[in-house]
Amino acid sequence: MKLRIVRFPIADGVYECVVTNLPRDEFPLERIQKLYFSRWGIETSFRKLKYTVGLSNFHTYKSEYVKQEIWARMVTYNLTETLVNHTVIEKRETKHSYKINFSSAVHICRSFLRPATEENQSM
Repeated sequence: MKLRIVRFPIADGVYECVVTNLPRDEFPLERIQKLYFSRWGIETSFRKLKYTVGLSNFHTYKSEYVKQEIWARMVTYNLTETLVNHTVIEKRETKHSYKINFSSAVHICRSFLRPATEENQSM
């Protein structure tokens, strides 16, 4: 397999290196850069799904239960993203702007979605 490394600037003095097998004549540097930036949101979503929501490991081998886990994680991810995107953060005169921690939001949504057990109710 032939691969090529493409390097392009993303900020002043900061470069990104991408390894691709796309042909050079059909995909010059500018086209690779556009593709990379258009996919960035998708890639970060996959990272959140795999690591933050927990879709990198499954707890079963049966295909119907794996599908169930995938759907449960997707519901958790979509609920969390919807809540995060619709949450209003008060603007204050501070040095830094505030944003919601996605990992904490996933934990809160997961706690909300889990049914209460007798053990949890007695606490």
